[in-house]
Order: sequence, then C-alpha cells, then structure tokens
Amino acid sequence: MLGGYLSMILWMGGMKFTLVSRAALLNQVSTILVFAFATVLPREPLTPRRGAAIAMATAGAVLVIA
Repeated sequence: MLGGYLSMILWMGGMKFTLVSRAALLNQVSTILVFAFATVLPREPLTPRRGAAIAMATAGAVLVIA
C-alpha cells in the first residue's frame, strides 16, 4: 500500500512540474511498455485485440510528438 501511494504521489508531482504535452507522452508510453513487458516477461499471449491496442497507443504517441 505504501509503494502504491508513493508512486501515485511521484506520478502526480511529475505531471505537475513538466509540460503537459511531455507528461501526456510519457503517460502514453508507459501504457505501451506495460503491454510489452506483459508479453515478454510472464509470456502472456499477444492477441489481435492487444496488438490493435498497442498500435493505437503508439499512433497516439507519434501524433503527440508531431
């Protein structure tokens, strides 16, 4: 519980003290990394639905950069 609370406080602090576009990009990239790590580490299957979600998240991150 303490780890979850501490990570939430740090995440909110990071969102507060950076540019909104940069914070949104980092938030989106974290979602992509969670999918990637779930596929690699515990060997969860990459279903077409998950693949589509990764593709849309990546496209969103690219749109924010551009």
